[in-house]
Amino acid sequence: MTREQVEQWFSTFDRHPDYQTGFDELWDLTEVEHIDMPTGTIRAVASKEAKTRALHEPARAAIVVTTPLLVGLARMYQTYSEIEGTNLEIELFDTLDAARQWIGLPDEFVFDELPEGLKF
Repeated sequence: MTREQVEQWFSTFDRHPDYQTGFDELWDLTEVEHIDMPTGTIRAVASKEAKTRALHEPARAAIVVTTPLLVGLARMYQTYSEIEGTNLEIELFDTLDAARQWIGLPDEFVFDELPEGLKF
């Protein structure tokens, strides 16, 4: 995962026709095998997203991470987002079930395949 991929994902996500402001989000990063993103990039993405989200209703984001590196990077994103004043409440989880429960997804909810522009 690179800076360009992350920035494109956020841009595509916000413009997707099914996206509505105030939607809670679940980010499953358990299959990420490589990440090339300096901490300055994480802060820049958090800052940009906080500014974009200021125009949206408050929401929650559950981030599922299972490796120490991704936990640390996700925690940085969470902290930078808070510093920037985001209206996105971010929590980290080590299981998909816990994340689903926190954002209120029913157990029987089935994730659709992501559109091509939203895949890493």
